[in-house]
Amino acid sequence: MENNNHELANVVYSDLKANPYNPRELFDRKEIDILKDSIKNVGVLVPLLVYKRNKDAKLIIMDGERRWRCVRELIEEYPSEKNKWEKIPVNIIPEPDMVNNILRMFNIHNVRQPWELMPTALKLDVIMNKLKERNDDKIAKLTGLSPTNVRRCKILLTFSNSYQEMMMHPDPEKRIKADFFIELYPLLSLISKNLPNISRKYDGDKITQIFLDKYIAKTFSNVIGFRDLTDTIRQLKNGLIGLHECEKFFISILESDVEINSLVKQNSSSLKKAEKFQKTVEAMNNEIKIFDPLTVRERDKIQDLLEGLMKSIQAKLVELEHFEDKD
Repeated sequence: MENNNHELANVVYSDLKANPYNPRELFDRKEIDILKDSIKNVGVLVPLLVYKRNKDAKLIIMDGERRWRCVRELIEEYPSEKNKWEKIPVNIIPEPDMVNNILRMFNIHNVRQPWELMPTALKLDVIMNKLKERNDDKIAKLTGLSPTNVRRCKILLTFSNSYQEMMMHPDPEKRIKADFFIELYPLLSLISKNLPNISRKYDGDKITQIFLDKYIAKTFSNVIGFRDLTDTIRQLKNGLIGLHECEKFFISILESDVEINSLVKQNSSSLKKAEKFQKTVEAMNNEIKIFDPLTVRERDKIQDLLEGLMKSIQAKLVELEHFEDKD
């Protein structure tokens, strides 16, 4: 908007309305109380940005809803002193369309203080649907978000409404952090693609709920642990662990009350041993290929060692075939 479209005014707080398209839907009590203390002493110093709604001339807040909420609370608490705060300085602009309304608020707020990701994701969803645009880089340029945060928001939108509501809880102590779901997402995808028996028994919502219950119960306190679990499935793809063993491990994760991080640690140790064994076998195979029997004197001893090694290898091959049958 050009400056000559702006109108500076002082308006009564009750003439202002919250913006229904505001991506910031979470107003944490601690932040409100700090700001309210300041406004109580000196009033609202920075004008709110508002637009005049065409259909009814109502003033809708684009920037400054926290300041407005603080004034409203102060007047409710100290009605006899309302004349100190009831008039608020505002900068009035013409009404934007819905998309520009949301985009302008994105660009105003995200350069100052990023919102919680879930409410941001919900408004981002509106933008993507209205503009029919899904490209991360283009959405980032429109909103002022980083491409990484655009991708993170799109991940949150894949979870069901009940989980989205948990990320929107008004009490920050009861709110489930978006990082929980963002870290879980790659694991859900890998389970779906690589562990057929687990996928048949548990859908994505069920697995999410199991991990969430464990997270709330503190048997899985660090969400970075999801990365260790995804590594386990990648080890399956790399041939360091069999499908049967991998699914057995995840069953123990999903169906027991054991502290998950300890199970992950044990499994990580087993995977490291398997990886070390694989490298040892590869090195030994190379040494055998280049070994020249004519260069040694004690050929009988070497022959005994190789025959013993062959028996050990055959025994392990039988065990591996047994696991393949189970898979």
